[in-house]
Amino acid sequence: MKKIIIHIIRRFAGVIIGLDLAESIKEQKQVENIRKSLKSCGEKVAFRFPLVIENKHLVEIGNNVSFASYVHIWGGGGVVIGDNTMIASHVAIASIDHDYCVKDMKKTVIKKPVIIGSGVWIGSHSFIFPGVKIGDGAVIGANTLVNKNVPDNAIFYGSPGRVVKYRSFSKELKN
Repeated sequence: MKKIIIHIIRRFAGVIIGLDLAESIKEQKQVENIRKSLKSCGEKVAFRFPLVIENKHLVEIGNNVSFASYVHIWGGGGVVIGDNTMIASHVAIASIDHDYCVKDMKKTVIKKPVIIGSGVWIGSHSFIFPGVKIGDGAVIGANTLVNKNVPDNAIFYGSPGRVVKYRSFSKELKN
C-alpha cells in the first residue's frame, strides 16, 4: 500500500510541475553512472538522452559542457572535450575506424584520438572523424563532415567541411 501511495504522489507531483518524476529519477541515475565511468568529467556537464558513449573509460569531458539528445561517441581511441563546449543533437564523434583494405575489417580497428577544444560549438547532425583536432572557439556548422583539423576560432562547415571564415569577437553583448 505504501508503494502505491508513493507512486501516486510522484505521478501527481510530476503532472503539477510538468515533469515525469520517474523519468527524471531514471535520468539522474543514468547521469551518475556515466560520470562515474568516464576517464574524467568536469562540473556542470549537461547530458540529454538518449546518449551513447562507448568506451567511457577513454573519454574526458571538461567543465560546463552540454550534450543534446541523440549524441553518439565512439571513444575507443580516446576523446577529449574541452570546457564550455556545446554539442547539438544527432552529432557523432568517432575515434575508431576499420581498415577497409583488409579482408576481415572486424579484426582491424584503427584508433585515433579526437580532441575538441574549449568554447567549441558543434552543430546538429555533424560527424567528427577519428584523429581530428578541433581548436578552441571553433564553430562547426550543422551537417558538417569534420575530416581534418579545425583551427582555433574557425567557422567550419560543409560536406566535407572547410574553413569559411574566422570569428572576430568585434561585437559586445549589451544587457
